[in-house]
Amino acid sequence: MTRTLCSYKAPPTPLCAANRLRWLSLALLIGCVLLIGSAAAAQEPTEQPPTATRTPDPRATYWTPPPAPFAIGVQQVVRLTTLDFSVLGIGSVAADAEGNLYLGDGRQTVLVLSPDLQEVRRLSVPQPFSLALTQRGELIVGQRIQATLSRYALDGTLISRLWEQSEALLDAFTIAPNGDFYILWTRTNPPAITYLTRLNAAGQLVFTREFGKPRRTTDAVHGIASAPNGALNVLLTGYDFSDMFGAAHLMLSAEGDLLLNRPPLPVLRPMQPPAVPLRLPNGEFVVHSNAYIYWWRADGQLNASLFTDATRAGFASPILARRSALAAQPDGRTLYVVEVLNDGSLGVAVITLQQR
Repeated sequence: MTRTLCSYKAPPTPLCAANRLRWLSLALLIGCVLLIGSAAAAQEPTEQPPTATRTPDPRATYWTPPPAPFAIGVQQVVRLTTLDFSVLGIGSVAADAEGNLYLGDGRQTVLVLSPDLQEVRRLSVPQPFSLALTQRGELIVGQRIQATLSRYALDGTLISRLWEQSEALLDAFTIAPNGDFYILWTRTNPPAITYLTRLNAAGQLVFTREFGKPRRTTDAVHGIASAPNGALNVLLTGYDFSDMFGAAHLMLSAEGDLLLNRPPLPVLRPMQPPAVPLRLPNGEFVVHSNAYIYWWRADGQLNASLFTDATRAGFASPILARRSALAAQPDGRTLYVVEVLNDGSLGVAVITLQQR
């Protein structure tokens, strides 16, 4: 029987010894490489997958929020057919210290509703488009055409003309905590330019500066709200900040400068116009958009959200129209949602932020 050159029974030849040495060296080399790779892997942190608690980009299509301790509850929904609204739609609404709601039809009537949404009285006021209440209890009425702000007593008596701008449309206005007025208005004679005007509490001009230029007929300012720290929140469509199907949220300083270094607001879906803002005294921020109502904490984290259809009494609201507004009752946890519905009636809902 013949035996191979490297049979285990044969004494080792120089050739077999050399082969074994080569294999042993190769095994040692592979072992060293594996040990070095393992040590490097242990020292270098691996990238972790994103979690649901990260603040998303508001342009993202989907976001699953972490469980929130709050929810938005709908307390009451009514549909009013007793007002005939102008084609201008509805601007801002206001609530007084007793929780009564003031809203205008854009024609000649301010309707006052009690907290349980019963009609209290009507005031005869020309073109009541946007409304607000001062800390002194004066009703400020904004006329959209021939942009004007006027002071009224709560019984509808005219006190004074606060501000007016010929050849202009009033887009929105807000009253800051210090009593200053911030007004967004658009010049109607070409070229169309939107301006931001600031008045002090006495109505004296502080500044007027250019805000932006609408590029399309769908470009619109939906609302402006003032935060406790003096910053401004503006919701708009277009103006080079969004396309015609989305609403953008801007923050401005008290001097009207755009604030860029801020985290985005977390949203479940991109906000659809119309989208109107409301700042609460504690700094919390609420937006009513065509698809969702969002309620954020003062630090920008999402408290709760609600499908907007829950406040519409079975009716829908046309997209891109000036059709909705928000106001807060004195407790800061109960809000009015006011919206002109697609049949021309008015939907008024009462919502609250509730502990789960």
